[in-house]
Amino acid sequence: MEAQQEVERRRGELFRAQRFVEQAQIETQGFLWNDDGTFRTINRARPGALPPVRFLTQQEIEADRRLAFSRRPEIQRIEVARRTAQIDIDLADELQRPNVEAEAQALYSKFTPMTQDYKLGLNISQPLLFRSANAQRELAGIAMQRIEIQRQQAERIIEIEIDNAISAIERARERITSAEREIQLAQDMLQAETRRFEIGESTLLFVNLRERALAEAHSREVAARADYARAMMNYYWATGRIDAQVAF
Repeated sequence: MEAQQEVERRRGELFRAQRFVEQAQIETQGFLWNDDGTFRTINRARPGALPPVRFLTQQEIEADRRLAFSRRPEIQRIEVARRTAQIDIDLADELQRPNVEAEAQALYSKFTPMTQDYKLGLNISQPLLFRSANAQRELAGIAMQRIEIQRQQAERIIEIEIDNAISAIERARERITSAEREIQLAQDMLQAETRRFEIGESTLLFVNLRERALAEAHSREVAARADYARAMMNYYWATGRIDAQVAF
């Protein structure tokens, strides 16, 4: 009776796993299209292997941390706004300078056609109060200060996201190592229990329990590796790594 209960439990877990696979296939079809614009059908297939665990060196992390401030789109957007504000400041400074206009003109007389005269002029205008230019300069300066605050805030957020991703990577890697040791121990226990069963000192129920422990250890390893893969993708996104597919 207990052995049959274990069989039904495993069959239920199999149906649950099949449901997860079918759900992932159906949701993925919404992002795949044929050339005629119809949805592409995904046939039943085994999922691909999870990426191997790789170590991020401290030099690599520091380099990615520095380059993230130029890779991330929000930083680039802030830089464009900064340049625009700087142009407004320069324009306001130009409006505060004197306006100098030089004129030159040739004069002819119908009474003395052989004589040619020239008219030269220099016009200099200088606003006294610079109200418009000063107002424009003040507004541009305020915009520049606001942009600088936005840059500092964006850099803090990037730093937090990178640190959070690194922490997730380290903890997931530790979980993978622990799960691998657990699998080895569970395999040893299963082999020992199988030998005991073969010589009549154990029952099939205990063998099934050892098998369940081994399967649960494998499940925890897969979960840890999946969390590691997500943490690595979060790290690549936080640092703006464009070589994520190659490095992954």
